[in-house]
Amino acid sequence: YITKNEIALLGMLDKINDAGWKRPIYIATTVGADMYLSLNRYFRLCGMAYQIVPLEEGGTSVCDIDKCYDNMMHKFAFGNVADPKVYLDENVRRMCRTHRMMFNTLINNLLEVGDTERALAAAKYCDEMIPMAKIPYDYTALTIPHCYLACGETEAGEDILRSMLEESTDYLDWAFRLDYGNLMTVSSKIYECVLTMQRVLRIAETFQLDELQEEYDEAYRSFLKEAVAYKILGS
Repeated sequence: YITKNEIALLGMLDKINDAGWKRPIYIATTVGADMYLSLNRYFRLCGMAYQIVPLEEGGTSVCDIDKCYDNMMHKFAFGNVADPKVYLDENVRRMCRTHRMMFNTLINNLLEVGDTERALAAAKYCDEMIPMAKIPYDYTALTIPHCYLACGETEAGEDILRSMLEESTDYLDWAFRLDYGNLMTVSSKIYECVLTMQRVLRIAETFQLDELQEEYDEAYRSFLKEAVAYKILGS
């Protein structure tokens, strides 16, 4: 079946198509995938919203680089997220992670076209507006340190990767000391931390950060073995 709001969206698209796509139409990045009506292959990120375009070469990982850069770097207001005195509840933290993921898309698109100058500027701005101290990095945020490393900011990139490994290690050290019942209640977080360590170490290998690899590789393998034993991860 099709809902009234879906009928309304399709009706608007029909009118926009008849008018030659002169008037843009957008879907918020916070809308669930079940609301996409299989139109996501026609999406193009323009900041904090996806524009529906009459081209099938779009998608949630593709952005209008210039429009996206201008909106996110110059127009969007992040309020007091970075203020250490401001408390961020769970809803706000989730929204901040979504915003950071939009930066990831922009940065990846910039790196793909070789625009390292704007990619690095976007990474630094994201880091400033949504700092790791307020919104900890996880496996969805690895584009930022990857960008630093790809653009020659080795120390900054390595510092972020090390912080992520330290945080994941501390959590997993604690989690795997729990009894089985309590451990299972945090299995999703365990999965996330092991996956984070795996991806961080892959980036370290790519950029030949040998010391970082050697320091954490044994701990990662130990945690991975335990996660597999508890069936939190597949073998």
